[in-house]
Amino acid sequence: MEIVAVKVLDDMMMLLTFPAGEVRVFDATVLEDPAFLPLKQKELFNDVMLDHGIVA
Repeated sequence: MEIVAVKVLDDMMMLLTFPAGEVRVFDATVLEDPAFLPLKQKELFNDVMLDHGIVA
């Protein structure tokens, strides 16, 4: 599902907004694969953007 807005919150959380106006909180601490380890760096995590409806 496409995301239309993203806002970074504290403690590796994001507020995601979907096209119908639905808003959900995503807890990125559940991402335990080694590929996601760089996201634990606050500066990198806070540099979130949307790329064609996908969080990048």
